[in-house]
Amino acid sequence: MFYMLYSTVTYVMSRRVLSTILIANQALFSDSRGILTQLYFSNAQLFPAVRNTSTGVSL
Repeated sequence: MFYMLYSTVTYVMSRRVLSTILIANQALFSDSRGILTQLYFSNAQLFPAVRNTSTGVSL
């Protein structure tokens, strides 16, 4: 009896954690291009020599 209750609680908690992780991943993937361009432009401002030598291939 106790084991069934424990397994049910852990199952519900793991499902909740998985759903929140999936939602966070969807938000990250939808905004990944904007984050990557922001990172690239901040790196280009920080390291102008890297921007001048490479043609934007390496972040």
